[in-house]
Amino acid sequence: MFDFPGSSLREDALYYKLDSAYNLAMNSVESKRQERLENAKTYYSSFKKSYSESEYIEDADRMIVDINNELKKYNTKS
Repeated sequence: MFDFPGSSLREDALYYKLDSAYNLAMNSVESKRQERLENAKTYYSSFKKSYSESEYIEDADRMIVDINNELKKYNTKS
């Protein structure tokens, strides 16, 4: 992806990176979950910024809702 930034497969690669980060975060042990959720949120931002009209945007938007809901659990723990 970094070697070929203009690749026609960049959109797919960014989406799959987001999807992988999302699945890793959602299935993580508690001690690593918050960090991985934040990481997935960063991938979502990159994807949305570059491909807001993507065929994958509905799936990505569903993922960010789940991510934000999970992160709220950590923000309310104080």
